[in-house]
Amino acid sequence: MGQFDGCFTRAFAELDSVVAKIHALEDWQLVSRVASVVWTFIEEGREGGCDGASAARHYVAEALKKAGVDLFKPYRAYLHGTREEVVEILRDIFPHLIELRRPVSVEEAKRGTYGEPNVRQAAVKRPAAADAESCFVRAIMELREVMAKAHLLDDWQLVSRIAHVVYTFIEEGKERGCDGASAAFTYITEALERAGIDRFKTYRAYLHGTRDDVLQVLRQIFPNLVRIRRPVAAEAVSRKEPRRAPPMTKTVRHASALAAAFIVLAFLALVIIFTGGLPLRLLTSGVGASAPEATVAATTPTQTGGHSAATATQQASGAGLFDDVYGFIRGAVEALNRERASVGIPPAAPLYTLKVPGFRAGYMAEKNYLSHYDREGRHPVYYYTRLDGGLYAVEENIYACYGCRSLNAEEGERMIRSMIYDDADSQWGHRDSLLDPCNNYVAVAVARNGSNVYAVVYMISWWASWIEGPVYADGVFRVKGYVKLPPPDALSDGRQLYPVFIYCDKPNPANYNKRSYSVGKICAGVLPPNAGAYYPDVQTIYADTYTVVKTSNGWLVDLKFKYRPPPGYIATVVIFAAPTGVKWSPMAPGGENRLKHCEVLNYAIEG
Repeated sequence: MGQFDGCFTRAFAELDSVVAKIHALEDWQLVSRVASVVWTFIEEGREGGCDGASAARHYVAEALKKAGVDLFKPYRAYLHGTREEVVEILRDIFPHLIELRRPVSVEEAKRGTYGEPNVRQAAVKRPAAADAESCFVRAIMELREVMAKAHLLDDWQLVSRIAHVVYTFIEEGKERGCDGASAAFTYITEALERAGIDRFKTYRAYLHGTRDDVLQVLRQIFPNLVRIRRPVAAEAVSRKEPRRAPPMTKTVRHASALAAAFIVLAFLALVIIFTGGLPLRLLTSGVGASAPEATVAATTPTQTGGHSAATATQQASGAGLFDDVYGFIRGAVEALNRERASVGIPPAAPLYTLKVPGFRAGYMAEKNYLSHYDREGRHPVYYYTRLDGGLYAVEENIYACYGCRSLNAEEGERMIRSMIYDDADSQWGHRDSLLDPCNNYVAVAVARNGSNVYAVVYMISWWASWIEGPVYADGVFRVKGYVKLPPPDALSDGRQLYPVFIYCDKPNPANYNKRSYSVGKICAGVLPPNAGAYYPDVQTIYADTYTVVKTSNGWLVDLKFKYRPPPGYIATVVIFAAPTGVKWSPMAPGGENRLKHCEVLNYAIEG
């Protein structure tokens, strides 16, 4: 390495990793991986006082040539959002590099795939509908990746992956004015035929929660598709009776009844002795807010907060009066971190101070109903902001056990494993939330209502230490502090940017019956003053103050802007940062967007 000894340890390791897998990568994937290596060279060079750009040009090109890569052939790749200094080096390494361009719509911002903040002075030209290759670049690439592994997948896995490809075709078609449904059917059936896969055989798959337009195309692709239905779907939880224990003989029933009566009387006697009367409600609480109005509740937020669907399970009836609440929470956290470790993801530390999980578990126990929303249709980030100040970014995952005998460590572990391995009905939303390395903390709470138990798992993305705010007053939002993760974007003038979007949602009591939650549709984006740019199709807010400066404590962010939500709406401010760099594989539709950024703040404002 010569003059670069000690300067580029991470960059050389990352380069070796890319070279080791180079022949398994398509052109666009290779360029993407190389871009990441180049950026590591540049950043590591800045840290060590070395010339990262020159080192990247030399060592990357040499490594690729030694691996047999023809650097002079035309490579096609997405470069949108890639820093100019990285693109410049990429063009030196791949002299005939061709940039794949695509329009950037509001829909992408809704999904978090904002790329560069769409700072444009003219409208983007959409490709003609007939130009299918231009219309469906992402979808076709995704289809190729699925087909490369198709023979390794079970039936339900293949259908699940194909469903996501169909979804990508449809969404990409909407963005570009093309017929995504027809293209999905044509490309996918041809790909299956080339791979020798019989699409007319009977396929069994979980389809619960699949969008109707996606489902319609799936049934055209797989005409004999059979839907697998879970016996305890979350949508039917409120209508199902708990499974009953097997019938016992008459003698055993009587003996059990006498034993149960003796235990209950003994317990009540102790309560009378120590409290002077019978309790109207038995409540066991840990740190944080207690469960409101739950008949029998136990709430404990867990230490140093989701868009996820609900999970429900059933056990034999019979509420446990002697629940091991702390054991349940400990079992859940330990199981979560075992699962994260098994796929190379750092553990999530428990956060004991978060209040909202205890409140949310208690609310569901009070209503005896599983829902992310309250009766008025307000999403959980509304309560997170009011109870915990909106300091971090959070995702809520909820779980119910109907006819649950007792709470213990084993039940906590069962909940986590259910969310990770039995989550097809929720399209793997729980799984991705629990495993996402952006979420580096976890808070768990549980509440009981009779024989029914409601549990809440908050996954928390805590990468910021705020020294002022976040706070909203008199129409002004203000936050200032240090962010550990670097900014993912920059303006054309070189100013670093943490993208800030505002999502608007109007509370509706009908939301109470939804399986998953959302903070709404994007309604505004925030840019620095004098940005010379704008967000197309949504309101662009030019902040009064918007500075990003790298310091020894992290990236100092100072943000202040004026905004008033529409009357009757809840507006949620979301700030995005770069991803952690930990490699993992999301499974939910659109889950690849988790690989592109981490949220660092969710703050709800009521209009």
